[in-house]
Amino acid sequence: MTTTEKVLVSTDGKHIYEAVVDKSNRWNGWLSPRFTLETVKQIAADCRTLIEKYGRARQDEIRVIEAPELSEMSGDGTEREAAIVLQIRWKYIHSDGPATCVTVVEPDEDGRYGIGAWEWTWAEVSPNVSERGTYLFDFCAAALREAVWFEAQPAPGDPDLTPGREWEQVEDLSLDVNSVVLDQREAFMRACAAFISDNAEDLNDIPAERAGEAFWMSARGDDGIPSRSLLALPDVPEETCKRLHVSAGTYQFGTVHLDGATVLFMPRT
Repeated sequence: MTTTEKVLVSTDGKHIYEAVVDKSNRWNGWLSPRFTLETVKQIAADCRTLIEKYGRARQDEIRVIEAPELSEMSGDGTEREAAIVLQIRWKYIHSDGPATCVTVVEPDEDGRYGIGAWEWTWAEVSPNVSERGTYLFDFCAAALREAVWFEAQPAPGDPDLTPGREWEQVEDLSLDVNSVVLDQREAFMRACAAFISDNAEDLNDIPAERAGEAFWMSARGDDGIPSRSLLALPDVPEETCKRLHVSAGTYQFGTVHLDGATVLFMPRT
C-alpha cells in the first residue's frame, strides 16, 4: 500500500514548495514530489528566473499553458482545470531532438503534477539532518567555498599564480549548489547527501557550514589542511572526528576551476 504525506521540498534550499510525496519512491535517494497546479506555476516562474540568470542550457524550463474557458466541473463537484504542463530540457535539443527533450507532465488522479520526478534532486525540508534540504544545501555551499578558497586554478592572465582565492573574494561569490556546472551538479550533491546520510547521527550537533568546509579538507586527504578538516572539529569527540574524516576520504573530486561564479571539477593529473 502506497503511503503519501504532505511535506516541504526544495532542490536548492532557497525555493521551497509544498508537495505530496511517497518516501518509498526515491531516485538515488532523492524524492519524487507531486504538486498542485498553483505550485507548478510558482515553480515555472522560479525556473524562468534561473534561466534568465544561468541560461536554458543549465536549467530545465517548466511551462504551464492554460485554457480557462475549457475548464469544467467533474462529477464530484470539483473543477477540472484545462491546463497542459510541459517540462523542457533545452540542453538536449540538438542531441535528442524536440520530441525527446519535451515531456507533457500528466496530472495524477488528485490533479497533482510530478515536476522533475526521478530527475531533479528534491529533498525534504525537515528537522532530520539526513533529509533536511537546508542542511544539505548549506553543507554543499560551505564545501564549495572551501574548495575555491583552497585550490581554484588561477584565472588566465592573473599575475598571482598561487591556487585558491582570497577569502573576501570567495564570500562575494555567494556560492551554492547552483554554482556547480550542470553536468557535475548532480554527482556533487549526491556525494554530499550520501556522506550526510551515512553519518547523520554524528552530524546532528555539527552545523552544516562547519561540517561542509571540513568535509572538503578531509576529502582532499593528505593534500588537505588537517587543522581545517573533520579531524579538528571543536567540541566533538576524537573518535567521532576520526570516523567522519575516514568517511569523507572515500569521496574524490577533481581539482577546482572557477569560471566567473561557476565551479567545475577538473580531472586530476
